[in-house]
Amino acid sequence: MAEDEKQLFLAADANKDNHLNKEEFRYFYTPEDYPHMQPMVLLGVMNRFDTDKDGKITFDEFIGDRRTEHTEEWLQEEKTKFIEELDANKDGVLDGDEVHSWASPNNNMIAESEAENLILKADKNQDGILSFDEVLDNYYTFISPESEGYYIFRDEL
Repeated sequence: MAEDEKQLFLAADANKDNHLNKEEFRYFYTPEDYPHMQPMVLLGVMNRFDTDKDGKITFDEFIGDRRTEHTEEWLQEEKTKFIEELDANKDGVLDGDEVHSWASPNNNMIAESEAENLILKADKNQDGILSFDEVLDNYYTFISPESEGYYIFRDEL
């Protein structure tokens, strides 16, 4: 793991002075947010998950030691996710663009997932759409930190 961190550090050090300024630290800390750092994100994922070093990630490699930490139901959900969502070309493994999509999902994928989750929580009549009353009734669901998972919104005014 230290070697991956060293490679990430070197890639983030844009001016090659062996130090990270604020901007370069952002590259290091959240490399998935910067296109020029994507190869390092991919390399880190492959080093961690591709245990047989064949350039592909099988389902067993994808799950790894998490298999023993979760229920059989969770394992089946992950297998379905792997097959239906991650393995775009349906060849049974993740490689190239599939690994990139998994390791660095675009904001649209994240937003879609969050929207689905929030609709499930707020859609009291289970019709798949939200009425104004359902939105109003669930206002705090939408603004709570758990709803988004990344930011805490505060009314400053």
